Amino acid sequence: MLRATKVRLYPPEQAGYLNGQFGAVRWSRRRFLRRGAVIRDEFRIHRINTLSMLSGGYQKVVS
Repeated sequence: MLRATKVRLYPPEQAGYLNGQFGAVRWSRRRFLRRGAVIRDEFRIHRINTLSMLSGGYQKVVS
């Protein structure tokens, strides 16, 4: 879903404030996405290790 907002900026102080807000939103989004990727990778590795233990031989799988 894409969203657009039209903002009119007059004073330079307001432009600086909004640039800071946009930067914070970008940082938060990237951090959220990165954390989700880490959790998915940890789950995948745990699932592979569990399946290998249940199938008879335990081999630590890291990829």
